[in-house]
Amino acid sequence: MSWYQENKFAGTLLGITAVVSGALIYLGMSANSDASAAKQKEQAAVTKINALQKMKPFPNEENEKLLVEDLTSFAADTKAFQDKMLTFRPAEMPKIRANEFSGQVSGYVNKLNKYYSSKGVAFNDKEKPFYGMEAYADSMAKENHTVYLNYHRQALEWLFTTLADSGIDTLNHVYRAPVAEALGTVVKPVEAAKGKKKSKKKKNRKPAGLTSVSDNLPIEITFTGTEASLQKFLTDVAAGEDYFFAVKLLKIRNTEQDPVVISQATFAPVVEAVAEEAAPVDGLGGLDLDEGFDFTPGGGAGLEEDKEIIKQVIGDEKITAFIQLDLVLLKDAASVPIPRLKKDKPAKKSAKKPSTK
Repeated sequence: MSWYQENKFAGTLLGITAVVSGALIYLGMSANSDASAAKQKEQAAVTKINALQKMKPFPNEENEKLLVEDLTSFAADTKAFQDKMLTFRPAEMPKIRANEFSGQVSGYVNKLNKYYSSKGVAFNDKEKPFYGMEAYADSMAKENHTVYLNYHRQALEWLFTTLADSGIDTLNHVYRAPVAEALGTVVKPVEAAKGKKKSKKKKNRKPAGLTSVSDNLPIEITFTGTEASLQKFLTDVAAGEDYFFAVKLLKIRNTEQDPVVISQATFAPVVEAVAEEAAPVDGLGGLDLDEGFDFTPGGGAGLEEDKEIIKQVIGDEKITAFIQLDLVLLKDAASVPIPRLKKDKPAKKSAKKPSTK
């Protein structure tokens, strides 16, 4: 008979004690390993903190001072540029009455019609030209719209006069988007009903940030002319001192779509002949200009075709141009704050009283 059979209780107790002891030893070793890992992480964090504390973070005081000086200088340059651009903004933009604006539109259209007629510019549009003021041909504008509308009309008068002076052949189409009307519409805040308290959140809400330093009034023009007329128009618009127009889009289409074919030219060779008995003319040694050269290409055949080929070669053929422009109206300086701009302090008045001697 075995010892376990003779001592079952003692054997069972011994086995349980061995299992529990093994479990305790395992748990102890695991806890010791976790504590060691946590201690290592803590030591690494302390080492990193100590290293960061010894380093001088960027920017330091010297770099920060240089940065502030650069930003201040940039703000001053920005202010100078703003002052220069604000020369395009009119001193006043008064709101005029609706009937007064209608009279100005009528005079504006009649003046441009006469001017274009004197310049020999034709109109390809089916409707009578109103030069961007078609919406007010038979209706009156709202008075709160006339502030921007009247300014835009004045600028367009200068623009279309400049276009006529450039030497174009036809004015094909004009479109003015109703942006001036939108700028002139003032949206009033909705008032709270009586007896209701205003929300603190709405009361403390900050105004929206500035998204643009200008208001842009668009105009689209399509005309037919030469490359020289387009170049003159754009040059004169860019050199304008009263209004600032920015070109957003320019599309050009040649009226002659087929490429130049030099072989189609029929220029005849120059025939040089010297008359034997002709008297000298202006010291040319007896050269008769009427009989010495044949200035008719091909004896007159194909002359018109040759002229068109020459125009294509030298860039004098007709083109149709589509231009989108924006009349840029800069906002006043008070509504466009410049960060870090130093304002000049007023000179301090002397506290000393004037001498009575």
